[in-house]
Amino acid sequence: MTVLDMDILDSLNSKQIIGILIRARFPFFTPLPDFQKPSDAALIGIFPSDFKQKLFKGYEKHFDAIFWFTMDEEKENAFRERSHLDEFEELSEIEEIVSNIIKVLPKEKIDLIIDDEALIKIVCNIREKYDIQGPKPKDVEYLRDKALLKMTAKEKGIPTMKFTIFDPRKVESIEVEIGKIMKEIKTFPIFRKPIIASGSYGSEKISNMEELEEFVTSEVKNNNQTCYLMEECIDGKDMTEFWAYSILLPDGTCVPYSCVFTTQGLTHAEHLKKGCPILFQGLPFEECEDRFPKLAEFLVDVANKLKPPAPHVFAVQGFQLRPNTSEYLLTEVAYRIGGGRDTPATYFGTGISQETAVLSCHLNPNYQIRRDPNSPAFRRLFLWYPCVNGTLKNQKGIKKSSPITSNLEYQWYKIPGEKMEIAQSTSDYLLCLKIDNINLKEAQKDADWIAENYTPHVKHFY
Repeated sequence: MTVLDMDILDSLNSKQIIGILIRARFPFFTPLPDFQKPSDAALIGIFPSDFKQKLFKGYEKHFDAIFWFTMDEEKENAFRERSHLDEFEELSEIEEIVSNIIKVLPKEKIDLIIDDEALIKIVCNIREKYDIQGPKPKDVEYLRDKALLKMTAKEKGIPTMKFTIFDPRKVESIEVEIGKIMKEIKTFPIFRKPIIASGSYGSEKISNMEELEEFVTSEVKNNNQTCYLMEECIDGKDMTEFWAYSILLPDGTCVPYSCVFTTQGLTHAEHLKKGCPILFQGLPFEECEDRFPKLAEFLVDVANKLKPPAPHVFAVQGFQLRPNTSEYLLTEVAYRIGGGRDTPATYFGTGISQETAVLSCHLNPNYQIRRDPNSPAFRRLFLWYPCVNGTLKNQKGIKKSSPITSNLEYQWYKIPGEKMEIAQSTSDYLLCLKIDNINLKEAQKDADWIAENYTPHVKHFY
C-alpha cells in the first residue's frame, strides 16, 4: 500500500466500527440503494482489480478506502469456478491487505464482512490467524457443508428430506454402497449434489437403479474426490422451490424480509438440465402469506435452532410440497446474499437490497430493515433461459403482436454465432428476460405466456 493509503487508514482510527467488505467473484448486483452509513462507522473495500470497470457509477462515495488485488489468471479461473469452492483455504492477496490494515487500525474495531460463499472459509481462517473478532472456521462449517447441515437439522428436529452421504474414496464394495443408499432413501428419484458447491454445480436427479449403479460405479472407478449428499428428490407438479431471506441482528434475532420462489413443479437444477426457462420473483412475506403460509415462522424456527453467527444475512432454501400449505422441507441454508438471481428479484419485489442490508446490519447495531423509499413502483419478474447444446442464431425477441402488456428488457449473455453446451450451473445462462409491470398479476400472467410461447432462436446440435 502507498503512504497515502496509510494516511487514509490512520484517519479512520476515531470510528467505532470499521467494516471491511471483501469480494472476489462478483461485483454488486444492486447499487446499494438506501445505504446509510452511520457517522461513527467506516467502510473499507477489498476487491479484485478487474472490478474497477464493473462496479456501478458512484460506488466510491460509500467507501472510506478501497484496496485492489490481482490474482494470476490460472488461480483466478480456479477460484471463480463453482466446483472448487473447498480447495482454497486462503488467498494470500486478500490476507496481505488485511494484515497491513490491522497494523494501522485496532483489531477490536474491525469487522470483516463477506457475502460470497467462496470466501467464507478463507476469511474465517484470516480471523482465526490474526485474532480478529467474528466467526471462525468451526463456527460456520455446518452452514457450508451440506452433509453436516443435514445431520444437524435432523438432530434438531427441522423437517428435511431423507438423505445419506456417498464418499467414493471410502467405498469398499459398490453393491454394499448402493445398498446403504437405498436403505436410507428407499425410493427413486434420488437427488445428488456435492457437499461443498454452489449454483447447482454437480447436482443431478437419479431416476432409477440403473442410473444409480452407473453413477456410483463411475465415481468409484474414476477415483473421484468429491463427496456427495444423496437426498430424497422432491418433484412433481405441486412442489415449489423457495429461498426465504432474513437479517440476523447483533443479538441473534432473525428478521425475515423476503421470499424468492420459482416456477411451480420445476426445481432449479432440473430446469438447467431440461433447458427450459424458470421464473424468479421475490415478495415480502406479508404479500405471499396465502401462497406460503407461515413461511416466515419456518425461517425463524430454523434460525433459532441452527443459531448462525450474527450479525449477518441468513437464508433457508427448501421445498413447499403443496401450494398454499405450510408443508415445508429444508434442503440447504445460505450464510450470504442470494447472488445474481435472488438479489435483484428481492429488490424489485420488496424494495430491499440484500447488499444494503448485509452492510447495514454489520455497521449499525440499531439497524432496522426497511424498504428503499426510492425503489421502483413497478414489479419486475425475471425469466431465466439456460444454455443448451447449440449455436445462438440471433437475438430476436417476442413479436410485437404478442398479447403482452408488460415492458420487456432482454439481457443476453451470448452473441449470435456463439456455441453453447448444456448448462452445468447457474453461471450458464443464455438470456435473462426482465418483465416489468405496475400490476403484479399482469406481470405474472405475461411471464407464464412467455415461458410457454417464446424460446431464443438456437440451432441445436446433439
